[in-house]
Amino acid sequence: MKKLISLLLVFIVLFTSCVYANTNSNTVRMLMDGRHIDFQRVNLMMEGKAVTTDVPAVIHQDRTLVPITFVALELGITPEWKRETREVVIKTKNKEIILTIDSPIATVNGEKKVLPSNVPPKLITYQGNGRTMMPIAFLSEELGLEAIWDRTTRTVSVEKKPQPLPSKAVKDVNFVINNGLPEIRVKTGEELSYNQFALSEPHRLVFDFQEAKFDIVDKNKLLSNGTLRLDVNSRGIGSIRASQFNIDPFITRVTIELDAMRNHQVFYDSQTDEMVIQLEGDEDNKITEAFHYEKINNLTSQLKLNSTTQVQFGFSVRDYGKILQVTVPKTAIDLSVKTMEINDGFVGNIFITEHLNKENYHIEILLQDNVDYKVVSPGNTKEYIIEFTVTQKPGIPLIVIDPGHGGSDPGATSPINRIREKDLVLDVAHYLNNLLLEAGFRTYMTRETDVSVVREDRAAIANQLNGDFFISIHANSFTTEVPSGIEHYYHAGTDGTGMDRDSKQAGKIIHDTMIEMTKSYGMRDRGLKKATNLVVLRETKMPAVLSEIGFLSNPNDAAWLATEEYKQVVAEALFQGIVKYFQTVK
Repeated sequence: MKKLISLLLVFIVLFTSCVYANTNSNTVRMLMDGRHIDFQRVNLMMEGKAVTTDVPAVIHQDRTLVPITFVALELGITPEWKRETREVVIKTKNKEIILTIDSPIATVNGEKKVLPSNVPPKLITYQGNGRTMMPIAFLSEELGLEAIWDRTTRTVSVEKKPQPLPSKAVKDVNFVINNGLPEIRVKTGEELSYNQFALSEPHRLVFDFQEAKFDIVDKNKLLSNGTLRLDVNSRGIGSIRASQFNIDPFITRVTIELDAMRNHQVFYDSQTDEMVIQLEGDEDNKITEAFHYEKINNLTSQLKLNSTTQVQFGFSVRDYGKILQVTVPKTAIDLSVKTMEINDGFVGNIFITEHLNKENYHIEILLQDNVDYKVVSPGNTKEYIIEFTVTQKPGIPLIVIDPGHGGSDPGATSPINRIREKDLVLDVAHYLNNLLLEAGFRTYMTRETDVSVVREDRAAIANQLNGDFFISIHANSFTTEVPSGIEHYYHAGTDGTGMDRDSKQAGKIIHDTMIEMTKSYGMRDRGLKKATNLVVLRETKMPAVLSEIGFLSNPNDAAWLATEEYKQVVAEALFQGIVKYFQTVK
């Protein structure tokens, strides 16, 4: 009996030791290809932070396999799973990677590539969670990452490869007048390649200097955000802005804001080592020091005539206010005879001719339909100002677009990809504004750039303009990653229903439209909600809706919110919803 007890004790000790060793080993049992397999577990770090995944990273056939979804989302990429073909699609700015389960062949931008050691992506299940796993070496190579293996801690660390600094740089930007021509001179030290394009509302010329670091020598010229801005406000040029637009690859962007689009040429001045953007002269442009016409916003424009001395301006009206006529002595103002085609929604053409007596300039201004005017200066003055405003047009609604936050108020900032709410919603607002204008709506944006606007002022502006509809654009955030999706708000109204201003009906139409158009992006439907104390909804007098277009704190939402594709889809959904609303209430 003693011998039997001794044998049992030995067995128990051995069994306990085996269980303890297994519990503390680096192996993990998971399901792959219908079989339970013991894998060597691997620790995973992304950008210096430990990453916990529901299916752990492991060693398989001497290759480190990681869950594609978790790695991609950490990089702000949302992979697409195609169940029918068992494919995973990863899209970046310049790559489309297609991986097929159990196939060692991947497709990158249409080109087939063999995965390292012929190890294919595998479906592996752990504790009820199934994930697509693939070699980290291939992901790192294709996504521009660096994977570092630490044998002592069994840890693979994934870092973004440092972008090599370019030898080319933009060192200074200046505005000069050279032989009567406005020039923007960009100090580079060598000739740079560039791309250029034009934008409207407001008019802008944009130049992207390729492979160039933004490295202004005189740091005192920079704003607090590290960008450069020159306020010219002369010769038809509003401002000149420059900044580091991109770092992968390096692109320095120079933007010239104009009162009106004009011809230009770009060349390299080897004498001064500068790239020169030379604009056409004043003689061929509708803006001069003496004659200044500019669009203030979508509802107002202004004409200023600046004389050299105080003088009496003559003013008369023809054709029931459709044609305005101004006369001014030639000796008092520096003008020239010409015809200017403006056609901006306020003014058609402006004709400057000599009066019959040859002593005066005769300025004739042709107004567009539904435009009113007001002379805001006295007749005897050095600065003669006429303002033009769009009058109420029956049947053409005015949509007030309110991009939330701005300026010193960034709104929410994504903890995932650092996107700021104020920048995101401004992009969406501009997309929406263009869609509405193209469809014939009148629009007004409470802010067109990154400036602060008080909440009460947003509603007050909409009321002052007698807007027909108010849409405020925001993005959500929370303290955890769990909440996600889209929601819309309307004000409860005086009776608690929101029906007194049609806000509830408008909100439902817009919400349903956006949910339908964004369902392929995995956005959750959080519903239409009643608000009681949101200033921009409570104080506005027209139908008003606030749109929360996704959660910056949720990995899936944040990844899509970072893309131009999703911003445009959201803008299109808002546009379609607004159109449907006005079709409904006609």
